[in-house]
Amino acid sequence: FKALKEVLSAVPLWPLLKLLPRRLASFLLPMTSFSRLAAQRTAPTLQALGCSPRLASTLAYIWGDCGVPPHLGSWAMHALLVTHYFGGSFYPVGGPNKIVQHCVAELERRGSKVLVKA
Repeated sequence: FKALKEVLSAVPLWPLLKLLPRRLASFLLPMTSFSRLAAQRTAPTLQALGCSPRLASTLAYIWGDCGVPPHLGSWAMHALLVTHYFGGSFYPVGGPNKIVQHCVAELERRGSKVLVKA
């Protein structure tokens, strides 16, 4: 968890760089710890932390949310995504299909026609 906390502690500075003039932000960006952590890849970082291949694959299960496999994905992005779910995740009562059902009902109420297997 220490490695995840390191990423989280580096995040607050990142948006502040957006407020600075571009030249100054470009100069300061490489000096930030978040920039260094974002350049690290997930799989090698987990290996460096002493994870076995099986544990690393378990910890990197969420890589599909980023769309990049762990050997290519940013460690910082992975850490932010993982910590996002620390409070849990939620599904609507009745499952995720309820989202689609309600969207279809709203579209049809507004006069649209939803076609499936058309």
